[in-house]
Amino acid sequence: MNKQYLIFICIALMLASLFTAPVLAAKPAVTHDDTLKYTRYVGMLGRAQYEILMPDNWNGHLVIGCKGFTPTTTNPIPTMESMNTHVIGLQFMTESKLVTEGGRFAYAQSTYGVIGFCMQEGMIRTHQLTQYIIDNFQVTGKVFLIGISMGGQIALMLEHKYPGLYAGVLDIVGNKDTTSFYNYWKGLATLPANASAVRTYLNGPPTYLSTLATNAMNDTVCLKMRISAVQVMLDVEAECGGTPESKPQSYDRISPTCHPELTVPVISMVARADMLVPIQHFNDYYDAVNASGCLNYYRCYKFITTHASPTMIAAVPTYFDTLFDWAMGGSAPSATLKPYP
Repeated sequence: MNKQYLIFICIALMLASLFTAPVLAAKPAVTHDDTLKYTRYVGMLGRAQYEILMPDNWNGHLVIGCKGFTPTTTNPIPTMESMNTHVIGLQFMTESKLVTEGGRFAYAQSTYGVIGFCMQEGMIRTHQLTQYIIDNFQVTGKVFLIGISMGGQIALMLEHKYPGLYAGVLDIVGNKDTTSFYNYWKGLATLPANASAVRTYLNGPPTYLSTLATNAMNDTVCLKMRISAVQVMLDVEAECGGTPESKPQSYDRISPTCHPELTVPVISMVARADMLVPIQHFNDYYDAVNASGCLNYYRCYKFITTHASPTMIAAVPTYFDTLFDWAMGGSAPSATLKPYP
């Protein structure tokens, strides 16, 4: 074997190691809350910040939170403490309904390291964080996902992509179909600059908001929705590499409605007055799950409120408690109907 060939082999091996080496985590900052009795780890996995809340009386189960969509016009990335998924994490450290006989749940979340409609990065970073905790902590129980808005979509797609890894999903107003989501905002963006036109649009499909709800919206709010729709469309196009017409497979690949074959319990929390993720999207997902023969794994509950409202966040302990009992072999909750009508 000549010298030039040996040099070529060495270079090839070096390049291969660059592309196959695992993402290393820097040593996290560690603090302990002596009042609530839990340890908080904050660190980086790749370019994404994460936090892990580890109670002193850990029951061995892990819950991963998936945050929602942040428009690319927002800068910088929101802080960990400002996200409603962080609020949910604190519920796991304080709420009595979230304590089992063995203790409390560990909770973790990632910022994904990016903003915008970042489904792919959100899935990668959430799965990466899951594996990091499994590899570095003694996870003896099950792993659950809680997702809000886009995070609900991420959670459902992770359940589909990694069967057997996640034991259940609590989906809070999650997007269900990327094409329908895009087209909804496209419909808003193409309306005339008229508040009355926006209200009329929201009264019909796919949102079906009552006239009482839309009449309560002032003109400024209506027109801001129409303007913000353009940015939502741009963010979705950037994620999918084009429009639904030019890249249909890219849209379907990250749409739970296109992958409804559930293998673990899933609970959806639906906001009846949701102007961001229309209620019809939940109906369509319900129908898709039913058509796949998996409705025995799906329950959805309707809240008379707006998208990811404080009322819904406050209800998370109750619905996660139901999900956990179901996933651990307890009685399945009573079957639920489609959220609309």
